[in-house]
Amino acid sequence: MQNGTRNGVHAALTRHMAERRYLREEILYMPGDPGRTLFVVKTGRIQQYHLSPEGRKLVVAVLHPGDLFGITSFTRESRHHLFAEALEDSVVWTLHRRAVEERLLQDPALMCFVIDQLARRLIQAQRTLHELAFDSIPVRLARCLLETARGGIVSGYSHQELGELLGTYRETVTLILNRFKSEGLIDIGRRRIVILDPVGLARIADGGNGADEGTAWRVKVPAQAARLAAVA
Repeated sequence: MQNGTRNGVHAALTRHMAERRYLREEILYMPGDPGRTLFVVKTGRIQQYHLSPEGRKLVVAVLHPGDLFGITSFTRESRHHLFAEALEDSVVWTLHRRAVEERLLQDPALMCFVIDQLARRLIQAQRTLHELAFDSIPVRLARCLLETARGGIVSGYSHQELGELLGTYRETVTLILNRFKSEGLIDIGRRRIVILDPVGLARIADGGNGADEGTAWRVKVPAQAARLAAVA
């Protein structure tokens, strides 16, 4: 779907939606909540995640303005299976499932837009599964930094939040980031990472450009993280 068409369909959809405001760390919904509402991010960022019984978080998606979520409202499932939480003060548009169904039946272009959004999310989920199974943490972290950066800067993420995006521990993320810094690839500030060598970082993200990336970038997991992993 072309950008002009996407923007027009998006505007047509949100015109019928109500606005809701959420403060940073406010929960939009959690597992077990009724899934009767479609959401579209207007401003801010929303994260969706699973939470283990031990309290370990695995982030499934970070949603930005224009992203659609709450797909349970399109299915026969009546309840959510994920947490949705505001990463920062955010505004979202909401529309009840019944109204969504009526709009989809009336507007084929809107139906195509929704299918496009769902397909993109499915492709991303499949890619994430592949990365978790086959890519090392340094490769995934390098790729995450490159994809998240705006103007060469990754801002608004703590080491803990980056770890949750990658399904690993904060201590491991910190060790790898410090290694990247010592190699002159990045500079690190408070919730701010500046990419100094995007080519070098991309080489790691590509798996070391054919080199033995697993050996070159092997990182020893801290004892604390190892103990946590043994319990999880």
